[in-house]
Amino acid sequence: MEKQEQLTKEQLLSLYKLLEQKILENIDKFKEKKFKDDELIQLLLKTILLEEKRTKIGILKYLDLEKIDFSNQDIIYIDFTETNANIDPQTVYLKELQYAKLTGDFKGKSFDGTCICGTDFSKATNVKIDPQKVKYRKINNAIVDGVDFDYNSFDGVETHNTDFSKAHNCKINEKNNQEIYHRYKNKIKELTK
Repeated sequence: MEKQEQLTKEQLLSLYKLLEQKILENIDKFKEKKFKDDELIQLLLKTILLEEKRTKIGILKYLDLEKIDFSNQDIIYIDFTETNANIDPQTVYLKELQYAKLTGDFKGKSFDGTCICGTDFSKATNVKIDPQKVKYRKINNAIVDGVDFDYNSFDGVETHNTDFSKAHNCKINEKNNQEIYHRYKNKIKELTK
């Protein structure tokens, strides 16, 4: 694929559909050994990812994503479970990880400045997060099973609909969360006056 910049979006979509068809026709083969062609996968992901329904990119688990660069890639809502994707939260597009389902080892990778609302960490390992340093200071609707919060403060951090019972080293100030809740509730009530 020497002149990849010359391929049209239609050609790339056609290649993606063909690859998807071949994988689905030979599913048992690809369950045993993932499809590996770093250049083609990189090209298709960067171009096609936005075209497909994010939650229905079912062939990802059959692609070898270990060496794929997700820098500046929009991964919102992408399900990476059952993949070997190696994602650096600091390099994805706008550091936005909302509703992504992450997998793999995040040892030594920083989540500072990332948006993790709705992110599912249940299949990821070695995730360490300082709640004071996440984007917007919000950890709403996230699945944080196994995440290490290293006893950092949650003061002023929104945590709506997030269950911290399976997180590690986590001390949430319930009073602070109630204050945030009531502040927003009062703002909404003021709108109707």
